[in-house]
Amino acid sequence: MMRNLPLKNLKQYTAKGKLYSYYRPSNKRIMAEYGTVEFYLEFERADQNWKNKNSKLPRTDTLGYLIEEYKKSNKFVNLATRTRKDYNGYIDYLQPIADVPLVEIDTVFIRRLRDKALEKHYIRYANYVLSVLSAIFSYGVEYGHLQQNYCRNVSRIPRDKTKKEVNRAWSENEVKAMLKHSPKHLRLPIVISLETGLRLGDVLSLRKNDFKNGLLTKLTSKTNFKVECPITKALRKELDDAPHNDTVFVCCSSLGRQWTLDGFQSSFQRYKKVMLGNGLIESGLTFHGIRHTIGARLKEAGFNNSEIAIVLGDKTENMGKTYSRDSQNKNLILKAQNILKNLAN
Repeated sequence: MMRNLPLKNLKQYTAKGKLYSYYRPSNKRIMAEYGTVEFYLEFERADQNWKNKNSKLPRTDTLGYLIEEYKKSNKFVNLATRTRKDYNGYIDYLQPIADVPLVEIDTVFIRRLRDKALEKHYIRYANYVLSVLSAIFSYGVEYGHLQQNYCRNVSRIPRDKTKKEVNRAWSENEVKAMLKHSPKHLRLPIVISLETGLRLGDVLSLRKNDFKNGLLTKLTSKTNFKVECPITKALRKELDDAPHNDTVFVCCSSLGRQWTLDGFQSSFQRYKKVMLGNGLIESGLTFHGIRHTIGARLKEAGFNNSEIAIVLGDKTENMGKTYSRDSQNKNLILKAQNILKNLAN
């Protein structure tokens, strides 16, 4: 027994000769015998848990704390702007479990989280939640917050092959229709992507001085891959015919201002609805599908996955496989452009 000390927020009453003790703010009953060391320690835990629960800062042993630490790290800060935006969306999805202690997270927990995301959303969303969480946990392992990355023990959900593929390749007729009917401020980004394989974010960030000495040189934002593409006659003509703007950027809106990613996507979606309504394209067409279009054409022409990855500005062969489903080597780029020369004309 220890000497009874006055404890703030201790509430007690006696019923039928028995003393009951509670931590007042949470009304949590203290089960240990009053006056013992165990009682004092249990009361302190109740007090600390209450303070942690009501603190604006997450506890240092929770998923929420690890997420905040990851977001301050270079691993997150150095991601491409669009990737960070996507990650933040999935991190917001994880907020309801931010208070879960890291010691309670294991393979079963991750698998259930993946399955719940699938129930509420769709396959790609559930797999992306898993990918973001894996990136966070990899950081956690590296910096001593976790012993292992349990996400690596949980498989991705395979795509439903009965459903249309996301970012499918454009058909030849769709390419022709989009180029024939699109306004110039939408047509130029489409042509650049068809000619170079660049992602939309990289296309919209192209500056006029990226085009020099017959070459388009661009360091891609997602893979940090240096792309060098010869400027074809078709691309040169498109650049010359583009509306003049007073910015340093090549692609601008109809108002002559630099495109934002969201702004372009909104305009592109509106244009797609018109095209779809007129029966000129099929449903499921996306701007990113241009890269799949290029990958498919090159695969048909005998390019291997590594070669496709180089043309598309990717570092890994796996990305080449992705885009071939449905610069470092200028000769390879020229060969690809020769195959694709009729695509944007």
